[in-house]
Amino acid sequence: MPNMMIQHGGEINNAINVHVCDEKNDLQNIPANEITLGTVAIVLEDTGGALGFYMAKSDKTWKKVG
Repeated sequence: MPNMMIQHGGEINNAINVHVCDEKNDLQNIPANEITLGTVAIVLEDTGGALGFYMAKSDKTWKKVG
């Protein structure tokens, strides 16, 4: 699974984690210590190249965005 993480500092040094996954099931493989409220995952959802965007909630579960 390609897993790319990008961290950006915010006004109060918040980090935003961005993960790129091959498929939705890969979301389960992201280490728990890299999942915080606002973590974003970009998932290739089909062979046609459609991307799915997910954001982690405070309980570290994923919610589809959009």
